[in-house]
Formats: sequence, C-alpha cells, structure tokens
Amino acid sequence: MIISPSIGLEQERIGIPMNSPCLSIIMPFEPKMWSNIELERRLNLVLARARKQLENQFPGEVAELMSNKLLKLVRSLNYSTYKKSIAIFVCPHSEKIFYLDIPVEEKILVDDSFDIRELVLSKRDDRDFLLLLINASRSRIFRGNQNEFMRISSSVPESATVYENDISSRVGNFSDPSDRKEIMLDKFLHHIDQGLDIVLNAYRLPLLVMGPERALGHFRKITRHHEKIIDYIKLQVEESDEQKIREVIAPHILDWNKIKQNDLLRQLDAAKGVGKMASGIRDVWKMASNRKGRLLLVESGYRCDSWKIKEPVKTNEGDNSAGRSFLIKDAVDDTIEKILEYGGDVEFVDKGLLKAYSSIALIQYY
Repeated sequence: MIISPSIGLEQERIGIPMNSPCLSIIMPFEPKMWSNIELERRLNLVLARARKQLENQFPGEVAELMSNKLLKLVRSLNYSTYKKSIAIFVCPHSEKIFYLDIPVEEKILVDDSFDIRELVLSKRDDRDFLLLLINASRSRIFRGNQNEFMRISSSVPESATVYENDISSRVGNFSDPSDRKEIMLDKFLHHIDQGLDIVLNAYRLPLLVMGPERALGHFRKITRHHEKIIDYIKLQVEESDEQKIREVIAPHILDWNKIKQNDLLRQLDAAKGVGKMASGIRDVWKMASNRKGRLLLVESGYRCDSWKIKEPVKTNEGDNSAGRSFLIKDAVDDTIEKILEYGGDVEFVDKGLLKAYSSIALIQYY
C-alpha cells in the first residue's frame, strides 16, 4: 500500500463508518504491461465516471472536494509498480491506495463507508486450471480457462524416447517385450511427475490430467500430487485438437465453485502438513500482522469484534499497523486488509466449509 504524505493523508482504518460519502475505485493497473498513453486513457475514463457519480449523489462542495483529492491521488500513483491492480479509497478527510497482486474487475462505489471486502468480491474470476496431456510416449502441459489454452514451457519431459537408451541395457532381463514397455512407461511418467513440482508451485492452480486409460492408470499409481489433481479424463487426443479438448473438459469443470473450494481445501491441508498454516482469528491475525500470509480463507459472512484480539502483537520493525488495528470494529476485515496490503490473496468460501478451522485459516509463504 502507498500513502502519499504530500496530500495530507490521515491514517484512517478502512471499515470505520462515516457520515460523509466514501468513494471506492477498484481497477486493473499494470504499468509494466500497458503504455503510458493507454494507462492515462483508462484512468481519465474512471475519473470522469467517478466525478459524475459523486455529483449525482452528493452535489456541491463535498463532491468538488473529493474530486480534487481524487485527482491529486491519481497523480501520485506509482508507475514503477509490478502489481496487477489498484484500489483507491477517498473520503473528505482521508485517502488510501492499495497496490494489489490480484486481477480485478473495474468497480466504482460511492457509499457512507469503506468496505475492504469489496476488494475481494471484485476479483476477476478467470477459472484458470492446468491441463496435463499424457500418453505412453509424449506429454504436454497447458494453462487453460474458459477462453483459451496456453502451452507452458517447463521441465516436464515431453518425449519418452530420452529414456530408451537408459533402459536398453537391461532389455535382456525381460523375456516379454511388454514388460519393457511397462517399465519405460513408469519411468517416463515418474519423470513427468517430478517435473510437475515446479509448475504447480509456480501456478498453484487445479490440475486436470488427460490421456488414454493405460497411461492414466500408471500415473495414478506413481504420482505424488494426488491432492492437486481434481480429475482424470480418459481420452486419446492430439494436443492440437483444442476444440475436442474443450468439449471433453466442459462437464468436468461445470461446477467451478465446488472445484475451486475443493482445491483451496487441498492447499490448506498441504500447508497444515508442513506446519505453514494458522487457524482461528487470533492466530491468523498475528500471522497477517507479521506479513506471513500468502492466502487467507474466510467463510462468507464471518465477522469478529476486534476487542476479542487483546494481546499486543510484535510485528516487523517500522510497522505500526498492530496498534491501529484496534481502531476498527471487525478483526476479520482488518486481517483481510493486512493480507492484501502485504501482497497476499484472499478467498471467501461457503459457510461451514472451514468449521474445523474456526471459520478462518491462513496459508503462509513456503
């Protein structure tokens, strides 16, 4: 988060109800991907819409004051950021900017208070997944969504021929040529599974595995990534036949919300297994305050009064956010703000899904 001292910002906490209007602007912002001309064009369009909305709802001096403050704030934006989006909050006596690592849909809101949860609800739902195509001799891995497939260059081996010489010296030990084929297939699939480590750590997306029944059967037995795989799809297909792949995948990703939430629970279980998970608002808030949160999971509608977090928390040097956190009523909102401010991500899940974790859980960086 960037707060510009040049325009007299007061460090108000988001979430405090206010009598005066509050303007929230959430929009994509990628200076490293867009030209300055395009970026300024988009900002000017958003500014014009925001001014019009303010004037319609709060005509007079208040709208003029907030429009001027908004213009100064936009002029102070950091064009050197590598983030994906921004959130700008403005009221007559306070302003804030968040630089976020999450893709968002553009949104302009004028209300009587700031709502940090709007940031999470504005996230763009791309329905991204990974697709691994395998057979006895080749493999390919793609990143896909509802619009396109993109080939991923990785250390996952693409051809089984590289292992033929390695096993040929032992061919005399097999009386049946089919035994040799099974050994080669297992060896090839084992190396594919090893290569998936880097891909899955880089993308952290649900994984579909597609291929003929024989290859899938062998892969099920040797893979170390059961918790990442959402489904196995039987199909003998060339990777160039994208339309056929889409048709076959469609029913497997129809209930995307269920797939996404199951994947989040798998990530949570994996983090718990290596001791990189916290649960319950008190422990989660502590971890968030110390910038250790990669992904926060919160049950929809879950809130907690901030007075329930009574212990002072030692945070990173120079960070006074722990003391300020008691200024807002909801500790969950404060935790969400910290996670987003420090570059993490937040997901809301169905009520009851995190019952075993007291309705809130955090996955640390690892």
